[in-house]
Amino acid sequence: MGMEIMRSRFVLNSDKKGRAGATLCLALLSLSSVSQAANWTIDPSLTVRETYTDNINLDSSNEESAFVTEFSPQVSVKGEGARLKLDFNYRLQNILRSNGDQGNNTNHQLQADALAELIENLFFLDVNGSMGQANNNATGRRSGDNISGSSNNINGSINRGDFWTAGFSPYITPRLNGYVDGEIRYRFNTVHSDGDNASNSDMHEQTVGLRSGTRFRRLTWSFNYSNREQKRDDTTAGANNDTQFRNTNGEVRFRLNKEFNAFIQVGNYQNDFIGDTGPNSQNNNGSYTTVGGAWAPSRRFSIEGGAGDRNSFVTVSVAPTVRTNWITTFRDSDVGTNTGETWNTVLSLRTRRTTWEAKYFEDTSTYQQTLLEQQIFGLVDLSGSLIIDPATGQPVLIILDVPTAVDEVFTRQRGEIGFTGNSAKSTINLRAYTEKRRYQESGNNQDVLGWNASWNWQMTARTNSVLSFRWQKTEGDDVVTAGVASTTNSDNTFKSVSLRLNRRIGPNANGNIEILRAEQSSDNTASSTFDYVENRITAGITVNF
Repeated sequence: MGMEIMRSRFVLNSDKKGRAGATLCLALLSLSSVSQAANWTIDPSLTVRETYTDNINLDSSNEESAFVTEFSPQVSVKGEGARLKLDFNYRLQNILRSNGDQGNNTNHQLQADALAELIENLFFLDVNGSMGQANNNATGRRSGDNISGSSNNINGSINRGDFWTAGFSPYITPRLNGYVDGEIRYRFNTVHSDGDNASNSDMHEQTVGLRSGTRFRRLTWSFNYSNREQKRDDTTAGANNDTQFRNTNGEVRFRLNKEFNAFIQVGNYQNDFIGDTGPNSQNNNGSYTTVGGAWAPSRRFSIEGGAGDRNSFVTVSVAPTVRTNWITTFRDSDVGTNTGETWNTVLSLRTRRTTWEAKYFEDTSTYQQTLLEQQIFGLVDLSGSLIIDPATGQPVLIILDVPTAVDEVFTRQRGEIGFTGNSAKSTINLRAYTEKRRYQESGNNQDVLGWNASWNWQMTARTNSVLSFRWQKTEGDDVVTAGVASTTNSDNTFKSVSLRLNRRIGPNANGNIEILRAEQSSDNTASSTFDYVENRITAGITVNF
């Protein structure tokens, strides 16, 4: 049950990570000063779970059973006013184990975002932060904690480490009397993670996006600049392990008539990191020019393309119905981070009871960047039902196929397909994905293939069940240290099945019971403990105050 208030204050007392979370919490809530009339909703809750597992250490040769008690207070704070929006979630997860190698521990889990309008229609401030746990090695052991829709972490720190992020981003949105519109932004994030393979990093990004205003009709223009730097607090073998991605581009477009327009694009890439994203030149820096045109005979179809020095592309957009959209881009470029022939496509189709989605993209990233994008909360609601993202219509799922924690730039090629179907009492979700990663310094590779499925059945007005399956196969080099080619590779297969029953037992309480079986097999001869089978049963209750 939420409590509507005008302002609130609370302090979290814990260890170093807890104090960092408390500091961020107070900083976010202090933004309430920009809105006198903001409404605050605070939802505190408490979750208590008891789990029995027959393999607490995820070991194939020395299986130990254990009872695990979880005691987790949580608070959710939401604020919204004319000039402020806040979404804050924090959970203090206490894990008590009766057996096993990990002992007892406490996990901090935080996800917080705030947007303040400091000067009306001109000056804004974003603030963000997160705390959580993630796998360290993509080809190592993984547990059922990654797929159960909760964050039990009952198996402890096996191939897992804590991380936390914090950042802020001031920006302005200039609008110069119909001549210029746009956004000028500075973004800072700091990322800290446990372990020795991935450095703590500070990320600085400056972006400028300007475009012609409403006074320009037949002739329009745009200018974009992006400079993203990652400053790491460690180096490998004395080398500078920082990264920089800088891109400048501009466009002038002339509308010939209602259906046709012509354009010219110029740009320049200046990237700096250890490694090479292509076979021809280090980091593929340099300038490009593209000349082309676009044809849009209707709102349902358009095609745009251009060719020129070091860069060519074609984009086709099709929308045969109001609920169907498909956009595909093919590019052949000699500059930038993803060179050669690359594809990007997004397809979405919605009917009254179904949602279909497919996408494929190629990009360049780092392990620290993926931590910034981790979803900590919002996976299931209190009844255990999957949360649906209103922006995509798709369920929010835990990302199982995270990259290895290492200080390298990697390129990836990722494809996904998905289906969601709804009836009066059931929701079915199906997902499949594939990803190829290429680490730029060491030359190590990883290939991931996986799928997951779930069936949510509303059995009665107060009871529902969730049947879930997940399977993933990871092949590739066992990346351990940045810049060092792996001498071993492995083929790991992870699969799990779970059944969860949820029961609303009062206006402010929900109970559940779940059985889960998780299994991993590996051909990695260096560590036989990559193979394991675990069975567990969990009973829990969540009370809202």
